[in-house]
Amino acid sequence: MSDSVFHIDADLVLPLAKLSTRRKIIDRLADLAASPASMEPAAIAARLLQRERQATSGIGGGVAIPHLRLRLLERPVFVMMTLAAPVDFDAVDRQPVDIVAMLLSPETDGPLHLRRLARLSRLLRDDMACTALRRARSEHDIRMALNAPMVRTGGMFAA
Repeated sequence: MSDSVFHIDADLVLPLAKLSTRRKIIDRLADLAASPASMEPAAIAARLLQRERQATSGIGGGVAIPHLRLRLLERPVFVMMTLAAPVDFDAVDRQPVDIVAMLLSPETDGPLHLRRLARLSRLLRDDMACTALRRARSEHDIRMALNAPMVRTGGMFAA
């Protein structure tokens, strides 16, 4: 991801993950983000779990957006995951989650992190985008689903 556009690298997209608990999802997200973040997966997972204990990232509608600002991170990292079966994420609407989007930003990106998070949240409240994500069977399908709203909105993810 760059500051001007959300860039989704193929290795940061995971369709139809077969994970059965919030902990397993967090651990897998951390594993995926570790290389582009140049951090240890355990450190990322620990921070995500700490944040989840403070407040759930389940925003409702079957969507969770775990997010952090990390001191050692040099650039934003975005990981998109759909789940093969919904998982309890202690969401605000008490509905299980089947779409998970993780956003990690450098600690110094305070306002930029909030802008990225707001745009991601708007996207994942879009019924058409979520339907397309739920129908996605491949990394390509997920990228297409994420980019379709950008066409409709004139570049939703511009920072």
